[in-house]
Amino acid sequence: MEILNLVAIFVFAIFTGVFSGLLGIGGAIFLVPFMVYVFNFDQKLAQGTTLLAFTLPSFILGAITYYKSGNVRWEYSIAIFLGILIGAFLGANIVQKIDSKILSRIFGLTIIVIGIKMIIDSFK
Repeated sequence: MEILNLVAIFVFAIFTGVFSGLLGIGGAIFLVPFMVYVFNFDQKLAQGTTLLAFTLPSFILGAITYYKSGNVRWEYSIAIFLGILIGAFLGANIVQKIDSKILSRIFGLTIIVIGIKMIIDSFK
């Protein structure tokens, strides 16, 4: 069964990678719910696993393609990187103190709020 699970997550990760590259978003928005609901991962386990998995493909391979196309502003990228470096460390430590059910609610609500805001703004 474990092999089938790994194949399923691999295939889903391919689609996630495509959407991440197309939309410029982290794939956690797709993978975390998939891992929680399909594989019954705890919210924290899904987030940690996804965070580790996305480090190289998203931040290196995806960024190289955008850079080659002239779609990178280095000064902003460096500022964002430094902020994320600090924020990820703080967030990873804080999340360990939050109940997984509450974390799932925060995750879902964040996606909904951002999605609604983007939809509304697209009509302006």
